Amino acid sequence: MMKLIFPIFFFTFLPVSYSEDKLSSFFGEDLYNKQAKKVSLENLKGKTIALYFSAKWCGHCKIFTPKLKKYYQTHKDQLEVIFISSDQSEQQMLTHMKQEGIPWLHMKHQASTSNWLEYHFDVYETPTLIFINDKTETLASDAKPFIEKQIDLAKISKAEIIKEKYKCNDCENWHVRYMPKL
Repeated sequence: MMKLIFPIFFFTFLPVSYSEDKLSSFFGEDLYNKQAKKVSLENLKGKTIALYFSAKWCGHCKIFTPKLKKYYQTHKDQLEVIFISSDQSEQQMLTHMKQEGIPWLHMKHQASTSNWLEYHFDVYETPTLIFINDKTETLASDAKPFIEKQIDLAKISKAEIIKEKYKCNDCENWHVRYMPKL
């Protein structure tokens, strides 16, 4: 007797837009302002975009968020921060945003696009801050030091980007990091 074996395919649906607009493929329809109103992706054009992965329960985030807020106030004409929550629930995320006075845009809690961004940028800890441009090219895969040192955003945006491979001390896997050569 002959057995037929049918291959099983698993499909992952990523938030890919069929338009040429790379911003929409990254953020889809899941971008909101602090009043929870949808935001047009036009607000991101011509700016450096900071993807901020954070959570209410994260002690290091509580220390870093005020520094990022200060940096944002200094550079808000050139910079748009997008908060991507690692909180357990939408209510926790909203409480976090209110308690910290987070003034920037945010992704819908647990949206497929925010999960995809976490996967795409290999985010494995909070806080994580990544700088990209409006063409979705990575400028810095770890932008926290630039905030700590208050380095001018114009320098970062215009710098040559260096791509390096490194072995992670935490998970012992190899990762790729992008950093501007300043």
